[in-house]
Amino acid sequence: MKLARRSVLLLALLVASTALGAAGGRQAVAGERAVIGYKIHIHDLAGQTVDVEASLPVSQPVETLYIPVWTPGYYVKEDYKKNVLRLQAYDEGGRELAVADGGSNRWTVNTSGAKRLVVRYVLSAKERSVSKDEVTSTYAVLNGSATYITVKGGEHLGQEVALDLPKGWVSATGLKRVGPASASHFAAASYEELVDSPIMAGDLEVLDFTSKGTRHQIAYNRGAVAVDKARMASDLKKVVDETRGFWGAKPWRQYAFLIAFRTNTGGGLEHSHSTFVNVNPERFATASGYDAFVALLAHEYQHAFNVKRLRPAELGPFDYETVPTVSTLWISEGLTSYYSNLMLRRSGLIDDDRYLGMMSKQITALQNAPGRLKQSLEQSSMGVWSNSLSGVGASDATVSYYVKGEVAGFLLDAHIRKLTGGKASLDDVMRKAYVQYSGKTGFRPEEFTAVAEGVAGQPLKDWFASVIGAPGEVDYAEALDLYGLDLTRSEGKDGAKFVLSSAANANQSQTARRRSWLGPQ
Repeated sequence: MKLARRSVLLLALLVASTALGAAGGRQAVAGERAVIGYKIHIHDLAGQTVDVEASLPVSQPVETLYIPVWTPGYYVKEDYKKNVLRLQAYDEGGRELAVADGGSNRWTVNTSGAKRLVVRYVLSAKERSVSKDEVTSTYAVLNGSATYITVKGGEHLGQEVALDLPKGWVSATGLKRVGPASASHFAAASYEELVDSPIMAGDLEVLDFTSKGTRHQIAYNRGAVAVDKARMASDLKKVVDETRGFWGAKPWRQYAFLIAFRTNTGGGLEHSHSTFVNVNPERFATASGYDAFVALLAHEYQHAFNVKRLRPAELGPFDYETVPTVSTLWISEGLTSYYSNLMLRRSGLIDDDRYLGMMSKQITALQNAPGRLKQSLEQSSMGVWSNSLSGVGASDATVSYYVKGEVAGFLLDAHIRKLTGGKASLDDVMRKAYVQYSGKTGFRPEEFTAVAEGVAGQPLKDWFASVIGAPGEVDYAEALDLYGLDLTRSEGKDGAKFVLSSAANANQSQTARRRSWLGPQ
């Protein structure tokens, strides 16, 4: 049987690798940190399965194993356990141990005096989602929550992953690579970092550039669509340079843009050292589709700062068996959209008209949403697990925290600029909040408000209560007057259409404020 052959291969690799050896049967010596090790075999391409062998520590007679029920950033409770086709457990000597179904997303193992567990399981990998696994004849996508079964209580331990891939395949991920560049052997400081680091492998094209001292990698499956590699790398570097300059971020180890060109898909998911995105190749081949692709990656890269580092307190450390309730996703998603689009404009990838056109679409979407009069941004965020598909597809009774959150960013930015006579802006709020709350604790809603009030130099509780805390119409007048903009409305078969444009009679002061906001021509 293939799994048995691969187990022999794993033992050889564990002996050859000191780190994985510690994870795979050798007892840790005094002062040495225990490591959880995974060996992932991808060879049954036709069957679209993944064989996994995990080496886990034992601390009690009956151990609880689990697979997560959600993926951070994707606010949908999922049943990853259904894709576990077979699971067996052994002690370090190869003796099989009794495994019982623990219900929901769990299993229990009677350890019978074992020092470590070797858990072998097979995963079905047939789903084209930003949070699940897929294996095809030319590439594979492994997402953390869908892939790694772990032992309860071992989340703080170091983690290592070694891939056994088909001949000619390469791998890409935000994880730290162990050994030579050609090795598919990676390490993480904890289970959280491991789960937060998707892996893509296959016949990949891999591009590189450096920004502000950090290496950036672009990896995608070859053959699905023609790609102008030089243009893609140049455009993404412009976005990255502008974004890193905005936040003043210190260099990181690396960052990976992982791109799966596959049909009938879309969307992306943020991670601390990477993003994974689905891109429809037919749409990508069009001018508008390529623009949308760059905008998507700008959004996901903005998330490396706003939500993965500057984060609500509820979003970390994560409980992978319990979903959190968060009231500030309008900041994490709406303001991410606001700033990722501003990065496109400020980097010079788009002009004023294109940017105002993007904001016009959001205003149109908001003003045509009946839910804007029924639900607040806070309520939309807290109800994400039941009122939409991870914030997308709001009903007539709900409002999208993506849409209204971006519009709120536009209005709050103008409000602060007006209050301070142009001496400060929402930019300053975001950067100050980043400095204060991008560590281990995250921020509470009242703390973000306090930062904004400190920058504005005046109370903002009434503004937050009206725009964020209550449903109802928003007032565009202040922003329009500040920047010298017109907002025109026309009626069509799909509802009202709103167009934001530079006013023909804008004065010099308005034009100067617009330039300060959007960046130079």
